[in-house]
Amino acid sequence: MSLFQHFKELRTLNLSYNYIGAFIDNEDVERLSSLKKLQILDLSHNEFDRSILSWIATLTSIKILNLGENFMGGSFPSRELANLQNLEILDLNSNKFSGTLPMQGFINFKSLEILDLSVNNLDATIPPYMWAPPSLRALSLAFNGNLRGSLSSLCNLKRLEELYLQRNMFGGNLPLCLCNLTSIRYLDLSNNSFRGYIPSSWLSNLKSLKYINLEQNLLEGFFSFSSFANHSSLEFVNFSDNKIEVETKYLGSVPPFQLQFLALKNCHLPRVPEFLYHQFKLKMIDLSSNRIRERFPVWLLENNTELDELRLGNNHFTDRLHLPSYSSFNISILDVSDNHLYGQLQIGEKMFPNIWFLNLSINDFQGDFLFSPEENCKLRSLDLSFNSFSGEIPKKMISSCISLQLLKLSHNNFHGEIFTARYNLTDLRDLSILYLNDNSFMGSLSSVTQFSSLQALDVSNNNFDGEIPLYINNSTIYVNLSHNFFNGGVPCQIFSATYIDLSYNNFSGSLPSCSNQSQYHYGERETGFINLQGNSLTGSIPNDFVNMSSLLTLNLKDNSLSGSISNKLGIFPNLRALLLGGNQLNGSIPNWLCELNELNILDLSRNSFSGSIPDCLYNGSFGRKPGDGDLFQTQLELLGIEGPAYPDEGVLRSHRYGGFQYDNIIVDPKIEFVTKYMAYNYKGHITMLMSGLDLSENKLTGEIPFELGKLSEIHALNLSHNHLIGSIPTAFSNLTALESLDLSCNNLRGEIPYRLIDITSLAVFNVSFNNLSGRIPDGAQFNTFDKKSYEGNPFLCGTLIEKKCSNEPPNPSPTPHAEPENEKWYEINHLVFFASFSVSFAIFFVGVITILLVNPYWRGRLFYHTEQFVFSFYYSVYDTFSKLLFGHLFH
Repeated sequence: MSLFQHFKELRTLNLSYNYIGAFIDNEDVERLSSLKKLQILDLSHNEFDRSILSWIATLTSIKILNLGENFMGGSFPSRELANLQNLEILDLNSNKFSGTLPMQGFINFKSLEILDLSVNNLDATIPPYMWAPPSLRALSLAFNGNLRGSLSSLCNLKRLEELYLQRNMFGGNLPLCLCNLTSIRYLDLSNNSFRGYIPSSWLSNLKSLKYINLEQNLLEGFFSFSSFANHSSLEFVNFSDNKIEVETKYLGSVPPFQLQFLALKNCHLPRVPEFLYHQFKLKMIDLSSNRIRERFPVWLLENNTELDELRLGNNHFTDRLHLPSYSSFNISILDVSDNHLYGQLQIGEKMFPNIWFLNLSINDFQGDFLFSPEENCKLRSLDLSFNSFSGEIPKKMISSCISLQLLKLSHNNFHGEIFTARYNLTDLRDLSILYLNDNSFMGSLSSVTQFSSLQALDVSNNNFDGEIPLYINNSTIYVNLSHNFFNGGVPCQIFSATYIDLSYNNFSGSLPSCSNQSQYHYGERETGFINLQGNSLTGSIPNDFVNMSSLLTLNLKDNSLSGSISNKLGIFPNLRALLLGGNQLNGSIPNWLCELNELNILDLSRNSFSGSIPDCLYNGSFGRKPGDGDLFQTQLELLGIEGPAYPDEGVLRSHRYGGFQYDNIIVDPKIEFVTKYMAYNYKGHITMLMSGLDLSENKLTGEIPFELGKLSEIHALNLSHNHLIGSIPTAFSNLTALESLDLSCNNLRGEIPYRLIDITSLAVFNVSFNNLSGRIPDGAQFNTFDKKSYEGNPFLCGTLIEKKCSNEPPNPSPTPHAEPENEKWYEINHLVFFASFSVSFAIFFVGVITILLVNPYWRGRLFYHTEQFVFSFYYSVYDTFSKLLFGHLFH
């Protein structure tokens, strides 16, 4: 039986939120056109495609049509809607319609009062002529992204009460003719590119305003709330993130309005605006990211007993955090982060009965954190990071606040054990973000296994010990246990996370074989970062260590790994950084490294690699061609906790402000790489820009491949402490981005290529202890290097090492103040002198002994002359001694 068979007289049909689009057959859809008397049709939140529009087009009596949130798509349905000229309400939101608006607009819809085209993909310029009927009372073109043009064509809609244009590309100055919209109550122009001043006269005429949102534009100049001197209905004002400077003084007596929502984030406020002294109905205040320098305004909380959200972060509020004198208030969101508040903080049991978001981070709070919540604690997000809190975490806070989703205690002086058996953790199943890093916590973390929803865990830089405490579930993204005393082996389960940092612990044993494990996948997400640096891992790198095509960073530095690098490691096509330095690896450098086209950082230093340097290494990126989708540039957004919205009833619908998004946890991948003789930590976006190749302290032989000169964007190249021979490639002059070049302690010969002076970015240059000869390049940055860069090369010459070259002109005559008698005409290298003298002496001695053994005549003559010399010397000494002695006696 057809769905619409018995409803020909139907006036209203509401099938919203049924998701029936895929279940109605063609016969049902065709019978829909038989409902000739239908006036109200709501098919929103289903799965209809645009084929249903051809049948709806026959319903000419329709007055209210809601097709929002379906899957229609395609170009805007101008032709299908052309006959529905009795429409009063048309809602096509969230359908992904594309293209331009109809050329004739909606001017023929004489009765149209509400038009909603929001959340589509419309790409057009609003026509400069009138395209909307004068009857229109509410218009939404929000969240299309590419709509632009002038708003002057809207100035004649004098009945318009609601206008939503947010999240588009509208620009230019705000047209003065908008002052004609005297009936406007809701105006949202946020997240566009409007420029210029906010016209005072423009706002003065819009006396019916209840809601105005100009957030995130390019508006500038001064703005005074005195412009709202006649706006008794005003409740919602958001001017955040513009270039305007809000006047803090209010010119006049008491304002006629009582605001409920005020957001002036990043508005260059030097003080709290004066008119707020007369506001008593505020539910939300955001004055964050300004320049406010004064004591904490406790009067804001005392005056507004219904205050639900207070945001004062990133200012210069000083003094202690003064809270209202009465026992409790209804605030649910309090953010005073990044200020200069200090002293000990004590929050009573009934002081915050409704709070669920508390951010006290980046202040100077000290002492114990004295927080005694009630049994029905609603706290979901607590951030105490970057303070000087000390002592232990209150037991009652952990046991009572069972709704916690985010807990950040990092960068304080907390100590003792946490999450031990004395804490009731069975109810903390919603905890998603746990940051305990940079404190003095100790003990094990075995109880953390009870947090089944854990997405991010950072306990780095503490004194935790024991084995890895957690079973990594499929929801875990970030795990950082670095700089602790964890021990035991590394389990495969850990590799289910996206970011894994176990560096600088006491992990031992061999690396696990995990490529056949399935639990490290979570949908399409795979591990991207593995850091096991600074442990005691032994054995070879298994062929089946991990099998993850998405792996970006593998850091196994400073362990005791041995053996050669397996070809199986070449299964990481997206690898950006491979760090294996400081181990006992041997064998040759495998050619498969040349196939890693995205490789930016390669560290094989301090091992026992032998053989020659692969000449194909220039295939790696090393900064030459970073990919657009580089995950070094991508930050991992782990959790967003949204604040409450404040809906107001309007003609179109409850407004969609949607609140802010709080505490997106950002993970910046960190890579340690040695350059310019120092270990630098490259973090976040800068990692994409850094590139380096370090093969130092190995047993590499052969010549330096000239192909390395093709790495034109590399920043650091270290080939020192090997057995390399040949000359320095002239092609190195193409390394125009190079900042550090170390070729010391090899067997290189020949001259230093003079064209290296073209590398103007070079800050460190070292060719010491080779067999180089000739003139040292001078000029540009080469004048900044010292003698140590060239020592151990006896045949180098030049001004820097104060050794003349043979083709240099003689020195000019000394000045009268010079002391030429103290100057030396020779220059002796002591190491070379003693070495050559010893060799010469040994050759002479061996030659003499050989002659004496072979020729008896010369041997006899030597003995004869030696004997004559000895006797002659004896008698001469005896005669001299006798004369002196006896001559003195008989004198």
